[in-house]
Amino acid sequence: MLDEGMMALDSQFGANNTGLEVRDGSANRDGDTSPKREPAGTRRCGDQSRALMQSLDTVDLVSSSGTEAVNSPSSEATLIRPTSISRREHIPRRASVQPNTAKVVDMIDLVSCSESEDDLTEPVMSLRGDKQEHAQASLDHALRRLGSLSVTRTDRETFCGLASQVSSIRMRWRTERLAPPTGEKLNDVLKWAFRGPQKYPLVTVKAAKITLQREDMCRLRGSSWLNDELVNSYVALLNARNAARREENASCGHNSRPCVQRVYCFTSFFYARLNATKAGYDYDGVRRWTTRAKVDVLSTDILLIPVNLGNTHWVLVSINMRRQSIHYLDSMSSPDSLSSFVMASLARWLDDEVNNKHPGATESGLNRAAGPWSCSSWPRKVLRHLPRQRDGGSCGVFMLMFAESIEWQGHDREFDFNHSHIPALRQRVCLELLGERLCTYEPCVS
Repeated sequence: MLDEGMMALDSQFGANNTGLEVRDGSANRDGDTSPKREPAGTRRCGDQSRALMQSLDTVDLVSSSGTEAVNSPSSEATLIRPTSISRREHIPRRASVQPNTAKVVDMIDLVSCSESEDDLTEPVMSLRGDKQEHAQASLDHALRRLGSLSVTRTDRETFCGLASQVSSIRMRWRTERLAPPTGEKLNDVLKWAFRGPQKYPLVTVKAAKITLQREDMCRLRGSSWLNDELVNSYVALLNARNAARREENASCGHNSRPCVQRVYCFTSFFYARLNATKAGYDYDGVRRWTTRAKVDVLSTDILLIPVNLGNTHWVLVSINMRRQSIHYLDSMSSPDSLSSFVMASLARWLDDEVNNKHPGATESGLNRAAGPWSCSSWPRKVLRHLPRQRDGGSCGVFMLMFAESIEWQGHDREFDFNHSHIPALRQRVCLELLGERLCTYEPCVS
C-alpha cells in the first residue's frame, strides 16, 4: 500500500543511508574521472523496468514543494524524496513542474504491479546522475498519485479466490445466472477488476494460456466490444467445463443423469486463419488445428466456431454432427450473402477435414451417399428467433452466451436470456474469468 511504499523508499533513500551511491562522473579519490563499476546487486532489475527507467531522462523534475533534498555522501548530486504525505492528500496540479503524464502512468503501472521493494528500488539504483534523479522524482510522484489504487499481489489472490468460490457454486436453476451478482465482497471484486492501472495483469487463464489485463476486463463494462483475449479465454473455460461434465457423467453412469454431448468450441483465430490468404479459403492453414487440440470431428457431437466479421461484429456457427445441420447464430440481422459465405466456407472445411483425417471413412452410420465424405446436402439455416441486441457493442457477449447455452443444453433451439440480462451476464463473465471456471447447474435442469 502507499504508506508501506513510502516507508520502503525512506529506508532505501534516507539521508543516513550510505549504501546509495549517485554516480555523476565526478573525480574519485584517485583522480579517476571514469564512473565506478556498479555493484552486481544493482543489475537485477528486469528488462522492462530498466527500459522504463532509462526512458525517464526527458521527464521534468517534480517541484521541490513537499520534498526535501538529500545529499549523497559520495557526490554533489542530490536525490529528491517526498516528506510525509497522507494517503488521500491532494496533490496540486502544476503544469510547469509535473512530470510527463504518460511517464507517470507507466510508473503507476510499475508500482502497482510490484511484488517487493526491490522491484521499485533496483531500477532506480541502476541509473546514474541526472537519470537517477529523474527516475526517483517520477517514482515519488507516481506513488503519491497512485494513492488508494495501490494493489498488492495479496489483493489479487484474495479477489480471484472469491471469484473462484462464486463460480464453483452449482446453481439449482440456470435463470439464477441472469441476476446481477450480489454481496459486498463481490462488489469489491468487480471494483478491483475495473478500476486502476489499465496494464495491471489481473489473472492468467491457464486453460487458455492468456493473461488478462485490466484494460481487457474493462471491456465487460457498459456496451464495450469484446476482444480476442476475452473471447478465447472464455472459450477455453467452456471446453474445460464440457470435458469435466462428460467425465462426471461417465463416472455416475448414463442412467443417473442426462447424457452430456461432446461439444468443442474453436478459438476466434480459427476462422480468421481459414480465410487468411488472398485467395480466400486455405485448408492447409488449419490442417493441424484439430490434431493439436486432440479433437476428432467425427467423434464430436457439436462444433462451435466464433466468427469475427471484419473486426466489427461477432457471430457463432454451430455444426451439429449428429443432426447433420449447420446453423448461423447472429444477435443482429446479417446479410444473407454474408451468412451463406461463412457457412459455405465452414462446410468446405468440414469436407476437407474428414477426408484428410479419415480417408477410409465409410458411409455407414451417418446415412451418407456413396463417394467421398461430404456435408453438401446438410441444411444450412440462419436462426431467426434469437435474442437480439439493442446496442452496438454487445455482440461478443451474445455470441459467448449462445455458445454457453448450446454447450449446456446440447442444442440451439431455445435461449433463456435477452438484452436486459446482458449487464448481469457481463459481470458473471468477469467473475468466471477471474475464477478460471464457468458456473454449473443441477443436472436435472436443461
